[in-house]
Amino acid sequence: MTKTAIAVLMSFLFCAASPAASAQGPAPAGKPAEKPAGKPAAEAGAAGPAAPKPSPELETMKFLAGPWTCETSVPAGAMGPGSPATKARTTIAFKKDLGGFFYRGDFEMKAKTTPNMKGSVFIGHQPAANLFTFSAVDSMGGVEFATSPGFQGDTIEFTGDAFMMGQKMKVRETITKAGPKEIVHKFEADSGKGFEAMGEDHCKR
Repeated sequence: MTKTAIAVLMSFLFCAASPAASAQGPAPAGKPAEKPAGKPAAEAGAAGPAAPKPSPELETMKFLAGPWTCETSVPAGAMGPGSPATKARTTIAFKKDLGGFFYRGDFEMKAKTTPNMKGSVFIGHQPAANLFTFSAVDSMGGVEFATSPGFQGDTIEFTGDAFMMGQKMKVRETITKAGPKEIVHKFEADSGKGFEAMGEDHCKR
């Protein structure tokens, strides 16, 4: 082999082994070539799902907003076997809550012959089913959920289920607009004998 051929061969081997030559060579086997960094989906204009909005039908309950003072009548047996009929004073104040999806009413009932009771009521509207919803919890362990298709004249009636006084029962809540600043609320329950009156509120501003 001539000196010239040897020199050319040595030059080729040196370039192949140098770091510069390795950096310019192909990626090692089994390791995919890195792609140029792109913009995040948000920056690239990708939009996520739109946030839900309160149902416009809920505005039919706007008349409830604000404080109310109620004269409450509770029939005998409504607060448990042997409980006497009683009169009570109930206060409740409604306001929009939870992002405007509900009218929330926080109430307190004070009576002389039965335990005082506090609780919260949430009235909403579900457009997927076109139903108004009524849910409530109270300081005696009561839990309730009821629905209504809407107003019939000045009255809206909710029917559903509740757990009260250690029992599961059907319930019916009726709210009537009795005047510009007056409402009547009736509460009935069915523990197997048909709906029976559990309480009635006459409320004014």
